Amino acid sequence: MASEKSVYLKGNQDESGMKVLLLQLLLCFLILPFAVAQDSIPMVRYDKNYRFRDGVYLTFEEWKSGHPRITVFQAVRTNAMGAQSNIDLRYNCTNDEGQVSVCTVNKCFAYVMNGALYIAQGYYGYYYRAFLIGSLTHFIAFSGYDHRDRMYYIDPNSLLGSENDLSEYLLDFESGTIFPFNFRSFSEFLKEKDTDLYNELMQSKQKRRMIHHFLLRYNEKHPVYFPDTRD
Repeated sequence: MASEKSVYLKGNQDESGMKVLLLQLLLCFLILPFAVAQDSIPMVRYDKNYRFRDGVYLTFEEWKSGHPRITVFQAVRTNAMGAQSNIDLRYNCTNDEGQVSVCTVNKCFAYVMNGALYIAQGYYGYYYRAFLIGSLTHFIAFSGYDHRDRMYYIDPNSLLGSENDLSEYLLDFESGTIFPFNFRSFSEFLKEKDTDLYNELMQSKQKRRMIHHFLLRYNEKHPVYFPDTRD
């Protein structure tokens, strides 16, 4: 009797093990096509001829993947901040009742129009066209820009338009972190990421004036890749 019970239990265990194995195999077959599709997206090395997809990129990750959340929009120049004109990003949106109206983007990482990248500068409606894009993307933003989480820091008493309000920043393509572009921050970055360039910079006679030159060299040495947007 004990022997029959042992055989019965062993049979149940084998059957359960087989079900688990079949379930694992089924999951593999379901996940594999998606993973292959992700890996098969053609990527191209970025250069000045690369054309970004037009649209509003709400996050850094959207821009990096080449898929803007909003693809049809208008960039309308207004004077909401006084003499300084700013940009409203407007698009058609639908409410719960199915009614279509015009909405305005409150905050985003950047937008692209005619292939050119415009990064949000930290105040509503202000964007900077990025000309230097790569492993480290250079842009200018207001000094009140909260680069830790890319949220808008709006101070209505700030004097917009003064050169003293603007600072240079770098966007790290690998991590998405943003840090001020100055000798101290940039040299610390090089020390961690590229010791050869770091040592060369530190040996330069006018090292503080050479950071833009070494920024170009770093981007040359560390290319980035984007999804192929060519039709």
